[in-house]
Amino acid sequence: MSALLYQMGTPEGDQQFSIAFLPRTRPSKNFYDEVDAAARDVASEASRLNKPIWVCFSGGIDSEVVCESLYRQGIHFRALTFQHTAGTNAYDIAYAKKWCKAHRVEQKIVPIDMEKFIRSDIDTYVKEGYVANYPFRYLQVYLLKTVESMGGLAILGGGEQMYETEMVSGIPTAVLHFQAGYAAPLEWCRRTKVSHEPYFFFRTPELIDAYMKHPIVARALEYPETFQHKANSYLLKRLVYQSSWPTMETRHKYDGFEKVRNIARERRIQLEAHFGKQCSIYTLPIEVMAKQLNGEGA
Repeated sequence: MSALLYQMGTPEGDQQFSIAFLPRTRPSKNFYDEVDAAARDVASEASRLNKPIWVCFSGGIDSEVVCESLYRQGIHFRALTFQHTAGTNAYDIAYAKKWCKAHRVEQKIVPIDMEKFIRSDIDTYVKEGYVANYPFRYLQVYLLKTVESMGGLAILGGGEQMYETEMVSGIPTAVLHFQAGYAAPLEWCRRTKVSHEPYFFFRTPELIDAYMKHPIVARALEYPETFQHKANSYLLKRLVYQSSWPTMETRHKYDGFEKVRNIARERRIQLEAHFGKQCSIYTLPIEVMAKQLNGEGA
């Protein structure tokens, strides 16, 4: 499981949602090598549990990096791709289909009515008490549940570090924001007593640390004002990935939710009203996270 620790908030607000990270157990290598090491770590867990690996391959750059690492190291896996029945994620999954065909990786395509999922299907998870601010977190749970039903171990390409800027004591500070729903897939694994990896890029403390120390990222973090525009975090990630995996095909940023954005926004308002104080957002300054990774507490 991921190298992050979480604490759920209480309905009364007596305990707030929070996130922390485990310390490194060794010096981190470069980002490319740490991605490979994390992939081997997941493969080792899958082998121990005697489960096949399924990468939930959306066609985005995060899941493609996971596939590239596993494939290059000769680690067998299959790809699971959700295809929106309304065609709203046709752009992204075209890359997933193309990659799997080129690399002869088995791909299972499962249809999903995204509008119906947002409007009604997530009700099951809400009633079971899985707190989330945004419907996408329930989609993560559904992906894990689907792979579990096939007897596999799922890898989702989440956990990327999407920085933002906040003013702390009048000084621009790079931070990570975690909505309470971030814990939903982890909480589902805990309650169900199963092993999956919903946040690959938070798999190991060394991988997290390696991204922060990548020359492009480290330079950007010297100027936290960079992240005042949220799009810059994604641009930074693209630059890092493209420099590490130069053969990766460049693409625009889509997530398949573009045409159901209004429906998702309405549902988000309902979720926040339903869960109340539990739907909080935890802000983690990057300097604090770095101290946690170095075993300095904080």
